[in-house]
Amino acid sequence: MAEDIQGLLKKIQEEGIKKAEEKAEQIEKEARKRAEEILSQAKEEAERLIKEAKEKISQEQSHTQTLLQQAARDLLLTLKKEIN
Repeated sequence: MAEDIQGLLKKIQEEGIKKAEEKAEQIEKEARKRAEEILSQAKEEAERLIKEAKEKISQEQSHTQTLLQQAARDLLLTLKKEIN
């Protein structure tokens, strides 16, 4: 009878360990999936921010070029006026 109880306890313990390992694997799998989703979202956000920054830089360069052209034109007009 003591052996039956020992065997039963061992079986219960093994089943408990097995269930705990399965649960741990499930938790790990879900955590990895969530981490991949977070990384994917972060990459998308980074790409979006980089695209926006490049567009803003391009706009600023265009604006700066326009200002330089206007300044050069104003300088030429001023110079012509001074010469005349």
